[in-house]
Amino acid sequence: VSQTTKHTFDALTGANQTGFKDGWGLASPFLGRVPKWSNSRSWLKNVIRPEALPANYGRDEYPYNTTIPGGPIFYELHTVSVRPVPKYEKQGPMLESFYTKANVERNDPEKMWFIVGTTKGTASFYIDRDGVLKTDLNRG
Repeated sequence: VSQTTKHTFDALTGANQTGFKDGWGLASPFLGRVPKWSNSRSWLKNVIRPEALPANYGRDEYPYNTTIPGGPIFYELHTVSVRPVPKYEKQGPMLESFYTKANVERNDPEKMWFIVGTTKGTASFYIDRDGVLKTDLNRG
């Protein structure tokens, strides 16, 4: 299981509070895609200082910075978890691919919403708006 997947699982289930502000919180699986703070992830440098990151590690946040309830305001409200993960697990391009293939639109009253789920130890999947199970985000 990748560290990013484990982070998402922990944030959704409360299995490990590491990453939440002050060591406590719980993330929502129900997300809406918005561009509000998606252009800047600089706030994450205040959560995990650059000198505190292990070599070849970056910051992973769940819920995503491109969503509500993601970003700096929701981190302050204990609903966003931030953890260091290996840089090779970069999720940005895969998330953008998911948005496109699952027809998730920014700020659209109907198409902006989606639910994130993860089962520890299994492959990722989602169900598209037509009810079709998608198990490979790269081939959708």
